Amino acid sequence: MEVTLVDKHLSNYGIKNAINGTRTCYDSFHKSDSDGTTIGDEDKKLLRNILKAGHETPFEFINLTFTVKGLTRAILQELARHRMASFSVQSTRYTLKRMKDDVLDNLDKYFYTDLPLYKEYLTMIIEFIEKNNLWELPNDKLKFYMPESLLCNLQLNMNFRSFLNFHKLRSSDKAHFLIQDLANGMYDELPQLLMELVDLYNSK
Repeated sequence: MEVTLVDKHLSNYGIKNAINGTRTCYDSFHKSDSDGTTIGDEDKKLLRNILKAGHETPFEFINLTFTVKGLTRAILQELARHRMASFSVQSTRYTLKRMKDDVLDNLDKYFYTDLPLYKEYLTMIIEFIEKNNLWELPNDKLKFYMPESLLCNLQLNMNFRSFLNFHKLRSSDKAHFLIQDLANGMYDELPQLLMELVDLYNSK
């Protein structure tokens, strides 16, 4: 799985907007020490303090957009349970048959295969599809023959308040191991300041 934060420039994440939103609440703009490119120590302290106090709504101004390559359809279902996120997902309706000519030689390209005897299992499925000419089915029917290990690519957008909740739940060792990989991959892409806020939130 490959996770990438689309734009890593701090100002584009709305961090300054989150600061401004918070300072609006407390009428404390005179204390701000951030400019258009950097976040000052006083404003960093402010963000840490509101997080500790449970005042999380200003973090909704920070929007994170990720591209994810190689996510299983099973984990896509897990991800969709988090209501406060937007997705554009590679469509099986339009792209499924692109694997037809080379899938048996490239199982790792199209499926998550790191399971015992799983390549042998997938080979039986694909050979069954070929033997019974199921490639001729419309994609909306053909996809019922595909296991949940089928890989897809997507772009997702999530505000930072939602990400705090998502990461705390899905980085837990109680979560599915692949969504742990996703949550931690997203975390690893964050700017340092946001990483520190995630760590603070998880420590509460």
